[in-house]
Amino acid sequence: MILEQYYIECLSHASYLIGDESTGRAIVVDPRRDIAEYLDDAVEYGLTIEGVINTHFHADFVSGHLELVDATGAWIGFGEAAETDYPIRRLRPVRADLARTGRTRDPLHPRTHVGVDLGTGA
Repeated sequence: MILEQYYIECLSHASYLIGDESTGRAIVVDPRRDIAEYLDDAVEYGLTIEGVINTHFHADFVSGHLELVDATGAWIGFGEAAETDYPIRRLRPVRADLARTGRTRDPLHPRTHVGVDLGTGA
C-alpha cells in the first residue's frame, strides 16, 4: 500500500493519497484545492486516481475534489446523507469503535461524515 500524507500547517489540514501498487489504483482523501502534488505523486507511483473521498463537508478550507474529478475522471464519495449539486457515491462509514461499544451510529459525526478504514484485511 502507498500512503502519502499532505499537511497544511496553518489550517491543520491533512489529506492523503492512498494507492495499491499491485493494481495501480488510488484514491485521494480530503484533497486541498491545489491538486498538483496528488497528480504528480500518482504519476511517480504509477497510480491512477479513481476516487476522491471527502470525509465530511469542510468549512475550514476549499476542497479540490471537483478539480480532481476534472483532471482524472474520478468519482466523488461522501457520507450517505450528503446532499450535493453533483454526482456522488454515497459511502457508509466503517467504525470499529462502534462495533466494540454496540452503538449503531457515532453521535459526534453526522451521517454526511464517512471514515476510511485502511485495515489490512488480516
